[in-house]
Amino acid sequence: QLLTEIVLNAESTANSEHANYVQDVAQYIDENYDQDLSLEVLAEKFNVTKSYLPRQFKAQMGLTRSEYLTQVRIQAAKEILRKSNTPIHEVAKMVGVDNISYFIKLFKKYEQLTPHAYRNKWSGKDSPVPLFKASESK
Repeated sequence: QLLTEIVLNAESTANSEHANYVQDVAQYIDENYDQDLSLEVLAEKFNVTKSYLPRQFKAQMGLTRSEYLTQVRIQAAKEILRKSNTPIHEVAKMVGVDNISYFIKLFKKYEQLTPHAYRNKWSGKDSPVPLFKASESK
């Protein structure tokens, strides 16, 4: 029984360490989404293998590293689009995507709108313009 408790305690500690490590990776992505966060970069930064990182990340987060990074980048882009008139190509670079076409494709995949349409929606520019003023109708 003592051996079983030791093994279970060791497994619990290992699982806790995995969870903490994955949380650290996620936090690093949250804070550095505008940089190159390739699998190679993250594996080196957290001193793990390139095969270990994706398995643990997916197991703990329910998303792949790439899916998580993309969602973080899209959320950051949405915030910039709502709060500024920064050109779309600059927004893409600000969130770590150098290829504007790829950025638009990703954005549309996650938001069902292009970045430009999203900005217009939030600024009220996509509201229908009335054909006549209310006072003109009789």
